[in-house]
Order: sequence, then C-alpha cells, then structure tokens
Amino acid sequence: LIIAGVTTLSLVNIAADTAYQAILPKLVFSGFGGGLTLTPLATAAMSSVPENRAGIASATINTSNRIGAILGIALQGTILTQWLSSNLRQSLTAWNIPEKFQEQLIVNALRGEIKIEGDLQLGISNSDFHQLFSNAFMSGFHAAAAIASLTLLTGVLIIFLFVSPFKADK
Repeated sequence: LIIAGVTTLSLVNIAADTAYQAILPKLVFSGFGGGLTLTPLATAAMSSVPENRAGIASATINTSNRIGAILGIALQGTILTQWLSSNLRQSLTAWNIPEKFQEQLIVNALRGEIKIEGDLQLGISNSDFHQLFSNAFMSGFHAAAAIASLTLLTGVLIIFLFVSPFKADK
C-alpha cells in the first residue's frame, strides 16, 4: 500500500501534455503496490477465522474487494467530474459568460464536445475553451489522485495500528 499510495500521489505532478511514457511507470508501480497488498490482506483475514468459517471469510473478502473497486472508481469519477465542473464554472464566470451558456458549455464538455458552437457568440475561441477544459480536467484528476493516495496511505496507517504482525511459533 505504501508503494501504491506514494506512486499514486506522484500523479498529481503530471500535466495535460505529459507524455504517456512518463505516466506509464507510475501507473505500473501503483498497480504493482496494490497487487502486492491483496494476498497478505487475504491471508491475514483467512487466518483470523476458524477453519469452519473459511468459506464465509473468503466470500466476504472477495465481495469486499469487488465492492471497494466499484465504489472507488465511482468515487474517483465523481470527484473528477465535480472538480472539473466547478473549475469550468469559475473560469467561465471570470470570463463573464452568462450562466445559461455556462451550463450548456459544461454539459457539452462533459459529453466530450469541447468546442464553442458557431451560434454562441461568447467571445472565446475553441482553442481557449479547449485549454480551459484541459486545465480543469487536470485539476480534477489531481484532486482524485490526491484523495486516492490519501486513502491508500490511510489504509497503511490502519493496518499498522490494528493488524498485529504474525508471530512465528517456536
């Protein structure tokens, strides 16, 4: 978890134009750290229950992993989207774009339509809006990565506080 947490935190340094080759090692190490965590956690959980409850423990572990993955992805997507929308709204307000057009631009941008329609005479170019969207997206991505990293590192703290190490029998 430490490897996953630290490398996930390093994602807050990437920019919209960062080469994929620079991001790939961070993603690999983050996934590697997370993968290294699963077996010891499953072993600790399975060894803490009586043998006649092993099936229940195994099912609980697998279900928890699946639910955690689903909720984690949903939560990160929500954080990114909300942060992106908020940043877009702030920038569009600073550009004095009327509120009714702000909502239309934000909804369109979230659908992947990052351009100003020809009938909207707002005084901003498509390239300016694209740059604004890129900045807002990266801000949302950085927030999601920071919160994911904080969650992983909190997991490390919880493990250190509440999981006693295995003691070898003599």
